[in-house]
Amino acid sequence: MRRVDVFRSRKKVGTFPRNVRKADAPWARPYLGIGISLALLALASVRFASAQTVVPECRTDPTTVQKAAADVPSGGKPRFRKVFAFTDIGDDEHAAKLAELNVFAANCCDAGNRPDPEKLERAKRFGIVPYVAFGPFCGSHVQALSPEEARLQAELQGRFVPSEAKGDAGDPGRTDLWRTRHYRLGGEPEPGNAEVYVESIGCFIGTNACAKGAAGLVERLRANPEAKAVCLDYIGYANYRGCRHPDCLRLLEAWLEREGLADTEENRDRFFEDQIVAYYAALFDAVKAYDPSVVVYAHLYPVFLPDPLYGNRLKLDYCAQTCAWYFRWPTEKVRRYAETVVRGQRERWPFAHGVPFVAYGPWANGIDPDFGKTPEDLDRELRAVLESGAEYLSVHEIDSVIADPAVFAVFRKYCASPQPAFVAIRCRRQVWHSTPSRGRSVCAADNLPSPVAVVVGGMNAIVTPLDSFGNRGRSLTEIY
Repeated sequence: MRRVDVFRSRKKVGTFPRNVRKADAPWARPYLGIGISLALLALASVRFASAQTVVPECRTDPTTVQKAAADVPSGGKPRFRKVFAFTDIGDDEHAAKLAELNVFAANCCDAGNRPDPEKLERAKRFGIVPYVAFGPFCGSHVQALSPEEARLQAELQGRFVPSEAKGDAGDPGRTDLWRTRHYRLGGEPEPGNAEVYVESIGCFIGTNACAKGAAGLVERLRANPEAKAVCLDYIGYANYRGCRHPDCLRLLEAWLEREGLADTEENRDRFFEDQIVAYYAALFDAVKAYDPSVVVYAHLYPVFLPDPLYGNRLKLDYCAQTCAWYFRWPTEKVRRYAETVVRGQRERWPFAHGVPFVAYGPWANGIDPDFGKTPEDLDRELRAVLESGAEYLSVHEIDSVIADPAVFAVFRKYCASPQPAFVAIRCRRQVWHSTPSRGRSVCAADNLPSPVAVVVGGMNAIVTPLDSFGNRGRSLTEIY
C-alpha cells in the first residue's frame, strides 16, 4: 500500500511513498528521524485510545480532495456508498462477496431468531453489521380479502409449490398463472392485470397492532444484543390496497366520520396508507427508544397501488422503494422512480434517506422471458439510478447476484468500494480510537469522496467521510 503524509502543521512529517526517488523528495531526509519518532508516539497513543465513539474535527484541503477523486480507479465516477441487502450471512466466501459489494448488513440469527455466534464473528471480521429481520407482528388476525381476491389467492396458492418457486419455470400450473398472466409477485402488476399476493400477511392496522409490533421488535432486539440494524419487510397489503377484516372496516368507518369525509375509494386509500405510515412510525420510535444507535431500514413490499412511492412519508433511517422490479421495466420509468425517491427523501423527516431498490432473480427470467433481465439491462438500471442522484442502493436477491459472475461484475462496477484514495489531510484536532473488527485506527473527515487510506505518524489508518455510511455533516459512529 502506498503511504502518504498527514499535515499536522505547515511542515510535513511522517513517511513518503516508497516509489518516490530521493532526488524527487529533497525534504524527506531531514525529517526522516522526526517521522520515526512521531510514528512511535502515535503508535503508543493509539494503543491507549478509548474504543468509544468519538467525533474528530478534521478538515480536508480541497485541492487534495480533487486529486483524490481523480485517483479513484473508476476514473472518478461516483458509486453507491452503501448497499442494503436482505440476506443471511453465509460462509467466508459469501461474506467476502458481500463486503466486496459494500453491503451494509446481514442477518446473523439462527432459525429461531437467536444470535448465531459463528455468523456474528464472521460479520464482524468482514465489516458487516448484524441485523434482525422483522415483518408484521400482530397476533390478532391475517388480512382479509374480498371474495374475488380470496378466490384468486387460493388459486395462486394451489398452483404455488414453495420448493419449486424459484426452480423449474416449466411447471404447467405456474406457467399458466405466472407467465400467461405476467404475475408480478408483489410488485406492480402489468397494466390491466388484477393481482393479489400469493401468501397471507398479518394485519397491522390500529393502535393495538402498533403496540404489539413495537413490543415484538424490541423483544427481538433484546434477544440479539449485537444486532445494530433492523430490516423491515412485508409491511403491506395482500391485495395491494387495504384490509377487509370487519375490525378494520369499523376503524375505517370511525375515521371517515371523525374526519367528516365521504366513503369514497380515494378516502379509503388514504386511510389504509395512513395505517402503514403509523405502523412504521411505531416500530421506529420503539427501536430508537431502546437504542438510538440501531439503524432502521425497510423495503416497501408488497406494492401499495394507490401510491407506489409513498415511502417518503415514512419515519425511517433508510427507506428502500422499488425502482426496478424482477421483470424488466423501461429505463425511463426506472429513472423517474429513482428521481422521485431521491428528490423527496427529506420532505417529511430531515434524517431520512431515500434508497432506490433494484430486484434481480434468474427465476424471473424463466417465468416470464418476455420481461427477463440481462446483465446489460441491469447495467442500464443501475446507471439510471445512480444518475438520479442516489447515494445508496438496495438489492434483492443479493445471493443471486453473487452466484452469477456476469451479474456480479455489473453490480461491482457500481457498488464496490473503490481502492482507497491517497490524500493528505489537515486536522485541527485528532481523536483516534481502535476499530475492533479491523484493528486499524479510524478518524472522520468531511467532504471526502470515499474512504481514504493515510498514515498518521507512520501508523496506517482509514479516514471515512464522517460516519460509517459516509453521511456528510454527521459524526462518526462506531457500529461494533
